[in-house]
Amino acid sequence: MNREDKKKETYNRIMDAARKLFAEHGYEATTVEQITKQANVAKGTFFNYFGSKEDILCDMQSFWAVGEIKKLYGKTGPFVPKLMALLLDIVSKLDFSRPLARTMFQSAFGSAKSLAFQQTMFRELIEQITPIMAAGQANGEFTKRIPPEQLAYLAVQTFFGVLSFWSMEMGDDSLTEQLVMAFELFFAGIDE
Repeated sequence: MNREDKKKETYNRIMDAARKLFAEHGYEATTVEQITKQANVAKGTFFNYFGSKEDILCDMQSFWAVGEIKKLYGKTGPFVPKLMALLLDIVSKLDFSRPLARTMFQSAFGSAKSLAFQQTMFRELIEQITPIMAAGQANGEFTKRIPPEQLAYLAVQTFFGVLSFWSMEMGDDSLTEQLVMAFELFFAGIDE
């Protein structure tokens, strides 16, 4: 196995271990030591890949979401139900709690390095969603008045706006309910 493959395999082991432990014990109760033990790596190795436990959370979002978005490539419409299902799947797989979401935002904006990572992640998400928006425009599902890149940008902005408000305990509805309401309005607004 070459060096790059080994680095990727180690990264994936750490991510898989963290995902399992977060699901089993919750984010707050999971320690870096538990993650390194589960992944069978040294603590120093962990910190070669991640600056903190919060960094894993940020990577999980982009890593998983981009992969799921790519599964929609080449599919035919209608895209609204497929995108809604994807949103709900993201929320259920990441198992957000309000404190966990706040931790994610604190980590995301806590340093210049984290902010740069978030900006890269958002750009990648927008880049991955853009072809789906273009396909939705081509089949007459989404308006052509707005460029597909802008539609993708607005979708990402809507998701993180809802997540942000929900994490601050704005409203009694669950995250799922708030996302469904916001995206029903979003998709109605870009309907052709």
